[in-house]
Amino acid sequence: MHPSRPGARFLGRLLRSLREAQGLARGEVVRRSAGGAGPGLTPTILRDLETGDRLPTLGRLPALARALGVTAGELLAWVELAPVLEGAGRYVGAADRALRGDARLRRAGELATAGRPAVAAVLACEAWWEAGPGVPPPAVLVRAVLELGQPFLALLLAGRSPSGSGILAVELEALRRLGLARVARRACPPVAVPGADPSLLEVQARLLEETDPAGAMERWSRLLERARRNGDRAAASRASAGVARCLAAGGSRGGPGHVGDEPRRRKRRRAGRLAPPRPGD
Repeated sequence: MHPSRPGARFLGRLLRSLREAQGLARGEVVRRSAGGAGPGLTPTILRDLETGDRLPTLGRLPALARALGVTAGELLAWVELAPVLEGAGRYVGAADRALRGDARLRRAGELATAGRPAVAAVLACEAWWEAGPGVPPPAVLVRAVLELGQPFLALLLAGRSPSGSGILAVELEALRRLGLARVARRACPPVAVPGADPSLLEVQARLLEETDPAGAMERWSRLLERARRNGDRAAASRASAGVARCLAAGGSRGGPGHVGDEPRRRKRRRAGRLAPPRPGD
């Protein structure tokens, strides 16, 4: 592809980091790429990919994924995301780039909370690349990728990250966004989790909305109270929207246990009292 294609430089850094994390020389990657579906790589093509002078074609994507030990779907998701992250890199200030290790990841977390997931993902990626081979993807990167509309990629990255309530919340939310809410509910821990991450409680509330709006509204209400107590406006806004969705869902559904049933029953009772007399009354 044309070397000026957006995302090529960012993707090149990612490909190089994936190769170096496994201790592979370029020649070994070229060797691994041969013999499968689609044309393999040449040393020149691999060099150009890593330097950002070209992007992989769809025909060579399976060979590149095979050589780097990732799925073609994961690699395609990175290709789609690379232009977004390369563009966001222009907004990362010198002070943020000067941070190292955990300080950079904390800054990425602040940016993600402030509604800037693309810039947060750039910082998290850079911290991940600089950490060296064998380091799992940081949780803030996994969450930022999810917020950038790549639930499949977020799910794959979460599988390589250390377990914890934050990562579990991302996995459950990714499953929900992929249309696998039933699988997510099955994998969801009990509702009352002592000291659980607020993000995990939010995902549990969303999963409850489909089957139990009343239970979901109770969960959202508790989250709203907690967010207001902590002064977290973003979390309070999400919780308020959740309560509103549950009220709307309960008001439009029949059956016991749904929000809005009691007002409907009161309306029926009033209608019964005010009904016109029938013949013979």
